[in-house]
Amino acid sequence: MRQKGSTCRHCQARHLKCVRDADSEKCRRCNQSGIDCEQNSALRVRNVVSITQRNPQGRRTHRRLDYAEDQVWVPVPPRLNFAPPDQQEATTPQDSSETTYSPQPQQSQLQETLISPSVASSTLSIHDEHQSPDIFSVPGTFAPLSQFPPGTQGESAPLYQSVSSWPFESGREAQLFLHFVQRLSGWLDALDSNRHFAMDVPRRAAYVPVIMNAILASASRHVAFVSKIEDTESAKYHNKCLENLIPILDNPLDILDENLFAAIIILRQYEELDEADERCHLFGSTRMVNSITHSATCTSLREAANWVALRQEIYVSLTNRQPVSIVLDAYRDSSYFHSDTEDAWANRIVFLFAKILNYAFKPVGVAPEESWSQLEEQVEAWNMTKPQYFSPLWVEHQPGERNYRFPDIMMLGASQVNGMQHYCLAKILLATYDPRLLKLGFDTRRLRKESEEIVLQNLRMIIGLAMSNPHIESSFMHASHILSACGTYFCDKHEQDRAIEFLENMEQRAIWRTSSIVMRLQEQWRQ
Repeated sequence: MRQKGSTCRHCQARHLKCVRDADSEKCRRCNQSGIDCEQNSALRVRNVVSITQRNPQGRRTHRRLDYAEDQVWVPVPPRLNFAPPDQQEATTPQDSSETTYSPQPQQSQLQETLISPSVASSTLSIHDEHQSPDIFSVPGTFAPLSQFPPGTQGESAPLYQSVSSWPFESGREAQLFLHFVQRLSGWLDALDSNRHFAMDVPRRAAYVPVIMNAILASASRHVAFVSKIEDTESAKYHNKCLENLIPILDNPLDILDENLFAAIIILRQYEELDEADERCHLFGSTRMVNSITHSATCTSLREAANWVALRQEIYVSLTNRQPVSIVLDAYRDSSYFHSDTEDAWANRIVFLFAKILNYAFKPVGVAPEESWSQLEEQVEAWNMTKPQYFSPLWVEHQPGERNYRFPDIMMLGASQVNGMQHYCLAKILLATYDPRLLKLGFDTRRLRKESEEIVLQNLRMIIGLAMSNPHIESSFMHASHILSACGTYFCDKHEQDRAIEFLENMEQRAIWRTSSIVMRLQEQWRQ
């Protein structure tokens, strides 16, 4: 029997159900794995961003717990020791020295530490963004642990370690690390010209074991896929990640740690590379995004991770026909909504597509936050006002029964390809879930034909964008996802054959596992 509130740390880290037999001291999973089954505390502390109250008239009011603009921040030492009253007099001078803190930080530095702690209990060393860093000097809010004040390491910061060189145990690990940097990071940085997961995160891996092991887990799983061999390495690194994650689960401040967030994003990529996607780490990244308060200022890495998490959630939503579990309101203060960069334009259409997914897959009886016509207007407004450099460099259609090809659409770069693909994805869902199709009338048949033509046209565009820009591998994934959801719209045998060739080529290039999609489509087309 499983007792309420008795989830062990190992199961909690994997987001799995913890089942304990009445005559066993261990849960079933820990017993099968032959590991210690450590119970969690029954007490839980969570980050509260809003409350609901009743006024004297009985009406409910919703209030956000935001800090005021003139909030005064009290200087806090980097580490505190708490002792019961009967032990305070026995505190030695050596103990009391740990609670004293002579340097008074500037308010801006203190605020940065509180709202975006690279380590929850450490004073951060801030570097100039434009300084040329060496291999162990990371720009932004992360600094080598050797620069932290004494006494800030150990049990209070289990995510971090102090090293003087790369912590590889073999040349194999160094090769796996480079495989992530040179290939897999590009999938995460598809809409980030600053390339946080290729440039910033690997540097942090030297000091943050959970990032290092996440990178090695994802890379080793993909290398096995590329080499067509059994994956015997990745589980070892994934288990090391869990060893790092389990001790910090009860610390509510760790949900603000951008390094932990980056590791969970990479662990989610590790899960995606397996056909039996358990989606355990998807819950972790969703929790990270949903914990954002509007009074907090995101670092550049935190914001980059937020948008990667949204794209990872969109994949699950589209292929499983369910709303996104991320609270989209968490993105309202993103700098991308006030910027004119190519990253900002691409991410804005990604955000619009997430809103359309929520509309299309909303639960029965739940009223949508925005109407279909409002969403269509927003999508068309994005298309009409997008910069000129989002237009194709060249478009060429080559119709024909024998040598049929999807359109050639050459684009400037990754933001343009991915941005236009999400515009086409939005058009497909809007056409499929047009509420006018549910009405009876003389125009319904015509509208259904128009809807099918819109779906087919944009489906061809999505595949054409991927095939015409083969160096942008993330675009192949979007095409694979929409083929999984809407590939049955292809009725022409030549288009079906080309679509299958496209999916098989993806697996040959080790971009994505597509054999199951091919089998499902072929089965549906035979019906």
